[in-house]
Amino acid sequence: MKKNGDDSSPFTDKETVLWGLQLALGRTFDESVLSKESRDGIDHLIDLKRLAEERRLEGSRYFSRVHRFWILWVALLLLGMALLLVIIGVVFFVADVFLYRWIRKREKTTPRASLESLELSRTFAKELQSLYDRMKVETSDLPTEKAPYGLLEKSTYVGRAVWISVDSDLSSTVFADRKGIVVRVFNNPPDHCKQAMAVELASPPLTLFPWPRRLRYIIAEYYNEWDSIVHSFTEGHSYVRFVRLKNKTVLKSDTYRIKDTSRIGAGLITAWPVLPTEARLLSRREGG
Repeated sequence: MKKNGDDSSPFTDKETVLWGLQLALGRTFDESVLSKESRDGIDHLIDLKRLAEERRLEGSRYFSRVHRFWILWVALLLLGMALLLVIIGVVFFVADVFLYRWIRKREKTTPRASLESLELSRTFAKELQSLYDRMKVETSDLPTEKAPYGLLEKSTYVGRAVWISVDSDLSSTVFADRKGIVVRVFNNPPDHCKQAMAVELASPPLTLFPWPRRLRYIIAEYYNEWDSIVHSFTEGHSYVRFVRLKNKTVLKSDTYRIKDTSRIGAGLITAWPVLPTEARLLSRREGG
């Protein structure tokens, strides 16, 4: 069986589903203790999850094409304004008007793939809950243990691996999703955030502005009421503000100043390997 296309998980699809169910049930068990109906249910969930992802990607590609048409529209508009006094400029301007109307008409429609992706995601959640209830009965006689891989330990965070995903829409410096290592948790962060920790990027990206340089250390600043460092390592991802660390001496301090950093943007941070979708869905339902 192939591994997930997402580099954030080193496990196969089946291992990920089993891992998520183990985290939700609080028990460690092997696939052999499950009934044939449960094993078939796991295979069906994997196929359903892959189909939902394909539908989501198809819908995403649709809106990406619309976004490119907007870029083309702006380019034609600027070109039309520059050549407005000549016939070619008039032709481009008229074409731009028709292109604008064509884009607006399609922007108001939702592709079938996006609707199918939503329906498949709801079906996946329902069948996952059904499989969880059935496996809970089948494994009720097994001893309850700590979650595997030690992901729920809260004693220390320095040295723990995290996965960073920067939001390209809200960031001035954008780099590909990557792993990092927590090197410092600030006990007394600045007033504009409630918690903060420094992360050393495993593969420092090259940034070009204002001049080319390597981005090695960043600080994740927690500012939302519902996000925290503990939440990032035990419950799932947290939405944080990322800043570049310019003064490395603060890595030996319990705080830092605003002038020691520069803005990068916002994004998600979570423990690595990333908790599987199944575990997050079930824990959310249990908490609700």
